[in-house]
Amino acid sequence: MLAAIKKAVSDKVPLIAVGGGDGTLCSAAQTIAHSDSVMGVLPLGTGNSFARDLEIVADIDKATDVLTKGKVIEVDCGIINDQYFLNVATVGLTTRIAAQLNGPAKRKLGRLVYGVAIFRALAGMRPFHIKIVTPQKTLEFETLQLVIGSGRFHAGPFPLAPDASITDGKLNLYVLADTKPGTLLKYALFLPGGHHTQLEAVKDLEIPAAASKPAP
Repeated sequence: MLAAIKKAVSDKVPLIAVGGGDGTLCSAAQTIAHSDSVMGVLPLGTGNSFARDLEIVADIDKATDVLTKGKVIEVDCGIINDQYFLNVATVGLTTRIAAQLNGPAKRKLGRLVYGVAIFRALAGMRPFHIKIVTPQKTLEFETLQLVIGSGRFHAGPFPLAPDASITDGKLNLYVLADTKPGTLLKYALFLPGGHHTQLEAVKDLEIPAAASKPAP
């Protein structure tokens, strides 16, 4: 797939339709970003966070209509170690969850795969130390989770923050500053709607993207 995308970009194909989930789209964006081509999105994954940011529903017919009748918009991309990420980059719990979301499990369990993946990830998770350096402040915590987002959604349908956007030129960042089991439960309960940022144990920042320097 990536070889075909590279050739299409080299040939300056105006529209390159990419079908898949967030991982596939992120891989494609490494080549398509800042090129003469536009990436069209066909959400065929489980969470489809990036497609949600673009208000493209996980229906192949409706998504195809967007390719032919929709409009082109510029979106924010984050960069870590010279690699783009489209909507979110994580360290800790959600990284371990993502590692559990293999193809056979997704096909067999559908959305239930997230519950199984969370249970397995928590079983082997250990706290780690993190230091975040921004122009405004420096923060240090023992944590289980760091999330850096250029878009609104992460982990499927959950907002990164109540007012996060993929077109506002900012990064939203949050870290769990408490590793107690009760904190994890509260975090899970507040996550829908992006209200986890209201918790005292969740430290969140909004930073102009060009100035952001989070460093785990």
